[in-house]
Amino acid sequence: MKAAQSFKPVLNYNVVPMTSGLLLILDFLVMLLMLALFFVLGQHSHGLTSQHIPFYSAREFAFVALIASIPAPFFLYDKHFGAIVSRGRMRQMLRSHSMRYMFFIGIVLLLFKFSSITDNTSMSMSMLLAWALCGLVLTSVIRLVMGQTVRRYQRRGALTEVIAIVGAGPVADRLAQTLQQNHGDTVKLLGVFDDKILNAPESIYKAVGNVEQLIELGKTRKIDWILLTLPPTAEHRVLEIVIHLKALSVPIGLCPQHVGLMVPYRLVDYVADLVPVSLLTDRPVKRWDAVFNSAGEYLPRWIITLMLLPLIVSEAIVNKFLKP
Repeated sequence: MKAAQSFKPVLNYNVVPMTSGLLLILDFLVMLLMLALFFVLGQHSHGLTSQHIPFYSAREFAFVALIASIPAPFFLYDKHFGAIVSRGRMRQMLRSHSMRYMFFIGIVLLLFKFSSITDNTSMSMSMLLAWALCGLVLTSVIRLVMGQTVRRYQRRGALTEVIAIVGAGPVADRLAQTLQQNHGDTVKLLGVFDDKILNAPESIYKAVGNVEQLIELGKTRKIDWILLTLPPTAEHRVLEIVIHLKALSVPIGLCPQHVGLMVPYRLVDYVADLVPVSLLTDRPVKRWDAVFNSAGEYLPRWIITLMLLPLIVSEAIVNKFLKP
């Protein structure tokens, strides 16, 4: 492995997760501007010019915009957008966005229909449907453009996550191989650093320096993560290294010892809300849990809770009083 000095300067990898937050603003602006356009078209269809729109029309527009545009960012928000597009999964991203958009627009159109908004404003239901279709196209195009931009920077090597590994050995080898095989275009390995270079165990990735050299290197270049591959039982050694590395103001993580093995380790759960464990198998999904988990991928969690709360309460009452 080459030393980190040979790598070209890269952008901050936080740009990738920040794309999800940027879409919150863009979704709201797109839906609002499209709504304003169709509202003006509705005024013209009623024989009014843009210079002679009565004052009450402004209140109509504000009311419609409140219902249609403000909820859009909350329904369409996908915190995993950056992670999905950084792996090139554009179809998965568009499919997830389409599902979220259908939930959002279905609720909005139902509100319009049952509240008779279209009867009291200059916008017809056909215009609202056209607004919904245009909104889907524009929000999807924005996501495609943003996703392709992220991928282009990644392919150029300008948008990568720089990772340093502390502790040479088999665990470091498996970690480095896993990162390079699965995320080769988004991850740059700074190298493996170990204080015990002379008596280091046999490993594929040899140490390129010690912890002090890593600290000096971190003062002159960007590091996104420092991962320790030491065993958790070496508590004093881990704490000592962490104290030294805090000078870099870089997030430090303790790599699991089974990284790169066939044992499932990607899912982490907490026992008693305290002890982290690698989830090898989960409990069977039954009844409302299945609805909750599937809908949770597309709707905000608080909306699902409100929707399912009456059903859960009803089931609890039936189980308590009606069942023997």
